[in-house]
Amino acid sequence: MHAPAGLTEALDLLAGGAAPLGGATDALVERRREARPAPVLVSVAAVTRLRPIERTADGLRIGAAATLAELAEHPVTPRALADAVATIASPQVRNAATVGGNLMQAKRCWFFRNGFDCYKRNGATSPCYAVLGDHRFQHAAVDGHRCQAVTPSDLATVLVALDATVEITGTATRTVPVAGLYTGPGRPSCATASSSRR
Repeated sequence: MHAPAGLTEALDLLAGGAAPLGGATDALVERRREARPAPVLVSVAAVTRLRPIERTADGLRIGAAATLAELAEHPVTPRALADAVATIASPQVRNAATVGGNLMQAKRCWFFRNGFDCYKRNGATSPCYAVLGDHRFQHAAVDGHRCQAVTPSDLATVLVALDATVEITGTATRTVPVAGLYTGPGRPSCATASSSRR
């Protein structure tokens, strides 16, 4: 695992096939289940450029590496967002989990997380195992249709309601609405989010 202090170094490592790591409340647990986990993890916790929560001329800017607790406690955070954070997991998780990690966490679908060639992963050429699969232990998608794997992000709904955008940094920087992070079946979600802006 690498823990770069600068965004450029983090992006260089991620471009080489590494996976980003926020607060490690979900990714490390799920890594044990992945058929082909990324060979290297890059912690963004020390990347200072990704941590600030601040009011700017364009609105509120929230760093992707800011923790959920920092977001809830910051004086400029809108009440609706602070209230949403208060419902997430436990205080211990909120002290470690990051805004970016919450927005980009993997779907909770057991089949998707365990590498099945499912509808979410491949599109219409594959079935949704949550609908067709073994419902005794993993799902109860009664009368479901197609993909049942929605985002587990607690922040996404509130940020969509607040018309927030996300700045995504990679080989180029682009800004998309928060809703644009979540794509349809057969299409992966966007790459690492560097910050969200309201």
